[in-house]
Amino acid sequence: MALTNMGFFSTAPKPSQKRKSSSIASDSDSDAPMPATKKVKGPTNSTKAATPSATTSYNANDLEHLSHAELIAHAIYLQKRLDASKKSSSTSGNARELSPEELQKKVERLRALMVRQIKKAMTWKPSCKTGSATFSQDFPVQHPQIITKLFARVIKDNGKAWKMKKLSPEDFEGAIGSIDASVRYDYLELTSDVTIPWDTENGTVKCSGKYGKPGTGVLNMKQAASVESD
Repeated sequence: MALTNMGFFSTAPKPSQKRKSSSIASDSDSDAPMPATKKVKGPTNSTKAATPSATTSYNANDLEHLSHAELIAHAIYLQKRLDASKKSSSTSGNARELSPEELQKKVERLRALMVRQIKKAMTWKPSCKTGSATFSQDFPVQHPQIITKLFARVIKDNGKAWKMKKLSPEDFEGAIGSIDASVRYDYLELTSDVTIPWDTENGTVKCSGKYGKPGTGVLNMKQAASVESD
């Protein structure tokens, strides 16, 4: 008798009763007032310290609290500092002085680069017939000693940087070497003074001038006029 009545005393809810109770609960929930929105706390001490600035030094914990935008801003700031440091080390008067061996090696490297690049730029053009074809080439200056040493024979600057210098073809070639380019049935040479502006801020020097067939150009015409007047 006890075994047959166990199902009668079961407390498990019937399926229909369970669905009804759940629907009642949902109705009552819809009428209940919405809970108050949880206020977001302000930045902690660690996140406050992680605000990008020119003087902030971040540790691993600070970087974890930075937003995506703050990480990008910090990366840009670091890149600018790196670029400024490179420029300062290459152009500053307080840059480490090169040893005589280092200096000579870098001077010869720059001299060879100038000759090669200027010759490469001296291509044939119709203006070569009158010696009025132009060239302009930029070269990196890794250390101020290099450029002053390279032109020491023709530019007396006591090792100081200059803004602009102008050299005759003879003086320019006397400093860096012979400049001429072969073309079909002829060759090309410098026909004007060479201007040499030095951008110490960006660490570059530019060489600009004119070239053409031998016996042409402004300088040759002046020389010819001088001979005729004599």
